[in-house]
Amino acid sequence: MTLDKAGQAFKIATVEVGGPAERGGLRAGDVILALGGKTPGDRGDPILALERQIELAESRKDAALEATVLRDGKRMTVTVEVEFLGAHAATCPLQCRKCATVRDRAVRFLADTQNAQGGWETPLGGNNGRIVVATLAGLALHGARKHPEAVRRAVEYVVRTLDAPDPLERLRSEQGANWSQVNWPLAYAPLLLTAMPQEGGAMDALKAIAHKLIDNQEASGGYAHGPGGPNALDYVELEIVSNYALASLGLLRDRGLAVDAAGVDRGLAYIQACMAGDGGVAYSTRPGQAGHGDPGRTAGAFFALDRNGLGNSKAARKMLRYFERGMDTLPAGHVSPMMHLLAGAMAARASGQKGLLRDFWKCYRPYLMASRRHAGAFAARPTRETRLLRSNIDRTLGPAWTTATLALVLDLALDENACPHLFRAPSPRSKS
Repeated sequence: MTLDKAGQAFKIATVEVGGPAERGGLRAGDVILALGGKTPGDRGDPILALERQIELAESRKDAALEATVLRDGKRMTVTVEVEFLGAHAATCPLQCRKCATVRDRAVRFLADTQNAQGGWETPLGGNNGRIVVATLAGLALHGARKHPEAVRRAVEYVVRTLDAPDPLERLRSEQGANWSQVNWPLAYAPLLLTAMPQEGGAMDALKAIAHKLIDNQEASGGYAHGPGGPNALDYVELEIVSNYALASLGLLRDRGLAVDAAGVDRGLAYIQACMAGDGGVAYSTRPGQAGHGDPGRTAGAFFALDRNGLGNSKAARKMLRYFERGMDTLPAGHVSPMMHLLAGAMAARASGQKGLLRDFWKCYRPYLMASRRHAGAFAARPTRETRLLRSNIDRTLGPAWTTATLALVLDLALDENACPHLFRAPSPRSKS
């Protein structure tokens, strides 16, 4: 959908095949003037205003919604039948049947779209992107305690594909630039593999990752997309990779694997060097990139420190306070709102503060519900940045990426014991 200039109507750009809008008779090009008797309005997020009407209709036994549309210059009413899902529980997300149904359909979508190799299709990032998506999809399924065979196949896929050649390496030889992105799968894979270390060769893969992550660390202690010097855009480290790399190194250590302590300390020092005085964590320590905090990146930094026994350190506490202050701005995060939302959910859960996790869910339940597709998947939402760049990485990565991410967020909100391997108390470290 696209919003008209006055902010009072939506013009439908596409209609999802087989969805309730198509079945109800809505067409691409229709302009929605009102839904459920309410206009979209021009205050706040108009998509969320429409979602409120959809959720209201879903809570009624006669689950249907009247849409007033303008089609070919004529005003008309279209009735769209929606499925009865009931209302959210007063204790939502805990004991919330509606949220559980939404989550279960999302993980069913993931199980149904898993390919014959055990992974999921994504057009971006070659094998690296496929490993990251498979990691998150497998973790969402594992956190939901659903479809164990799909989880097992995801673990085997990640283990097997970690040793496959990186297609982007070909660009290095052809163009001379450093296109390596191998640190992403190395940093993500342990999030899933440490949940099932005895499955499908996972333990051997984890041992190799423990060495590779240290070998690929930059002299600064930070991490680039991949080793080999400045990339095609002439920069090296980006702090957000360090978050995942250091969190995973902490998980590896807690699984009893040998992890180079000096390398971990360098990485933790780099993350803290990216932190400004207000606790916000910047893109890197480079001039022009330092000092500009971002709540999603800061949430990820807190999670990394927490997984390494520094969750109660002065730096971690400052990060957590910064994240709390800016929690409602996560979708405005650079490049991937999905990545920032997941980091926020993981930080809220790792904090041990039930109130913070409730506040996070209160803030983002409408966002998540507004991102639903009819087949159980979740869709990427536009942001100010994606509109300016006319590019949406979350959308490009595909429905498995968005669905796995938001299903995992739902896992963490619905079940206080979901993915316990990610949140159990690490062995203590000295405070900093």
